[in-house]
Amino acid sequence: MRTIDDYHTVMTKRLILRSVELADAPAMYQWLGDKETVKWLSGEILASIADVEEQAIRGYFWHDIAHTKKYGIALRDTNQLIGGVDFRQNLDNNDAEIGYVLTPAMRGYGYMAEAVTELLHIGFDIINLDSIWISHDLKNTPSRRIPERLNFVNSGQDKQGHVVWMMSKDNYNKQKNE
Repeated sequence: MRTIDDYHTVMTKRLILRSVELADAPAMYQWLGDKETVKWLSGEILASIADVEEQAIRGYFWHDIAHTKKYGIALRDTNQLIGGVDFRQNLDNNDAEIGYVLTPAMRGYGYMAEAVTELLHIGFDIINLDSIWISHDLKNTPSRRIPERLNFVNSGQDKQGHVVWMMSKDNYNKQKNE
């Protein structure tokens, strides 16, 4: 059985979803040092590039969890890191959750929709998942744009007050065939 663990690097037309390196710390600091972005993540602004290296890269991106890929999103033509995307596969439920963050200056160019679209392809067409979901804080309207744009179905709120968006394999296949 294939899992997301089989996909170390993923290429799209404009992007590379890849491992994060220590050299990416200055680029990551653009979102981890931004209070408007961090409030939707951990809520803790990292004070320096050294903190990004230690807490974000070594403490999060390099901390392996089975059936979870934590990709850095880089521009294909320059390899410049512009964001991150996680794909957390649940083997028991045959589903996955996608989470994401993008550097503020890179928002509005369709990069995140492109990255998530490729992960939907891997999840449904290759791994054969039943569903993939995205959740975000109710007040985080920028994150809402991705599931709306990609035609996820709003499934209501979870116990933490996050809006949950679901894409079933059937809905994915219908959209793909339209």
